[in-house]
Amino acid sequence: MKRKEFRFTVWILVIVIWVQSSFADETSTDIYQTVREGINRIGDVYSELIQSYVDSIDHQGLLRASIDGMLSKLDPYTVYLEKNEQQELEMLNTGTYGGIGVELGVRGAERELTIMSVFDGSPAARVGLRSGDIIIQVDTFSTKNWTTAVASKHLRGEPNTSVTITVKRGDEVLRFELIRAKIEIRDVAFVHMLEDKTGYIKLVRFSKNAGKDVAYAIDSLKKRGMEKLIFDLRQNPGGLLQAAIEVSSLFLDDNKTIVSVIGKETFGTQEYKSGKRCLFDGPMVVLVDNGSASASEIVAGALQDWDRAVIIGKTTFGKGLVQSVRPLKNNDALKLTTAKYYTPSGRLIQKVDYFHGVDSIHFYGKEYQSSHGRKMTSLGGIKPDIEVDAYEYGKLTNELVRQGLIGNFIHDSNFFNHQQWQLPIEIPDTLWNHWNAFLQSKGFVAPLEIDAEWTAVVQWFNTVTNHTDASIHIDALSRIIHENRAKVWQKEKDQVKRYLEIEIAATMYGSYGRYRQSLQGDPAINKSIEVLSSPEYLSSILNPPQ
Repeated sequence: MKRKEFRFTVWILVIVIWVQSSFADETSTDIYQTVREGINRIGDVYSELIQSYVDSIDHQGLLRASIDGMLSKLDPYTVYLEKNEQQELEMLNTGTYGGIGVELGVRGAERELTIMSVFDGSPAARVGLRSGDIIIQVDTFSTKNWTTAVASKHLRGEPNTSVTITVKRGDEVLRFELIRAKIEIRDVAFVHMLEDKTGYIKLVRFSKNAGKDVAYAIDSLKKRGMEKLIFDLRQNPGGLLQAAIEVSSLFLDDNKTIVSVIGKETFGTQEYKSGKRCLFDGPMVVLVDNGSASASEIVAGALQDWDRAVIIGKTTFGKGLVQSVRPLKNNDALKLTTAKYYTPSGRLIQKVDYFHGVDSIHFYGKEYQSSHGRKMTSLGGIKPDIEVDAYEYGKLTNELVRQGLIGNFIHDSNFFNHQQWQLPIEIPDTLWNHWNAFLQSKGFVAPLEIDAEWTAVVQWFNTVTNHTDASIHIDALSRIIHENRAKVWQKEKDQVKRYLEIEIAATMYGSYGRYRQSLQGDPAINKSIEVLSSPEYLSSILNPPQ
């Protein structure tokens, strides 16, 4: 092993031990002695391996394994990042990335990598890629069994570099050569005016541009007469702390505490307050779910604590740990937890889910008060004022999606290609009949829990009884099975229609169409409109009698 490489390895180990020691008990008398002893112990083991281990050693692999093993004893968000693993951080910090400008998903029974939408003006749009195209190859690599994360690593890269994509579009196989470009992240995915002067903003992440994008959305809605607002943070995994501060400030008076960040003595306590840029002070609802995390929870928690908004949906994820990125040699980095988030009332956002959860347990179940005296319990995450379940699809819709039949119908249907659509979409009877004929041609039947057993029963009858007896029994049971399949269709028909309408909207209008159509029949949207339409209902939540 080269001397330079060994020295680099030792320095990495020093840093990792320092991270581990930073979580050590506060009563430790000589932290530097602990670090020295740790370096010596690891160095002794590493030296013996190099000199005496019988097989050849992958030094970089061994080094990475030792680092990952050490960090695994901490919280799940403290991780070692090699240069090629820092793209997501760069996207959040710069608001841009190098790529082709598509949103990806995995669809169908074969889990095919599918383009869900194409960004306007992007390299993908310029060469003619479409929503629904199935990516089967990137450069020389097959995409079979790829996740969207793996695909992103191959599709993203430095601007002005090339990538070749092969897609399946219906029965055609098409090849596209693209030049990557700088893609600006769209934090605000959708802005819309609903009924009764109610605006809607969908924020999907908190990058550098989040505050600016939300401010622009508010201004545009106010020009269209907005007096009430639904702010949707569902499935928003968070992002930058500063972005959360900027977004919260758009809805709060000057100098209101938004979040407290408390770490060890070396980190101290930092309190972040709202600025002087409140753009909207009208009635509002914030939508959250179990996919709302980190910065989303900071915003929802601050607006709830100040009785500024009604929170509707499901309890949030509960990620209240602050990560700091420390650059290392060789362009790698260490992302480590240095503090925790607390709402203005003092609630700890972090749920009890990792080894060093003593502080979380200390805060767990304690009662806090909002600015108007509402009682709130710290249970990890942000508990909504009104719980509303997400729209749930049944087994019928899920099976249609799993088999890829909805996508195949939309992209293969001549009837569909000649149809004119306006948002929101409502499927006419003619198309519904065409859809049913398509399913019949594919041999699709509504799934039942008994399907596997039914196949076994038919085989058993045919094996142990004569043909005539088997036919009588099978025919009788088949009629019952058929009746139950019909009941499934009757029960879940509206769900299938809704999913089909959303996919048609996405195909015709991209991500805008998907978000716009998804508002139809959304239980949380319907509840939000109900709350905002009744000042008395809204006041009873934010100003309850004491």
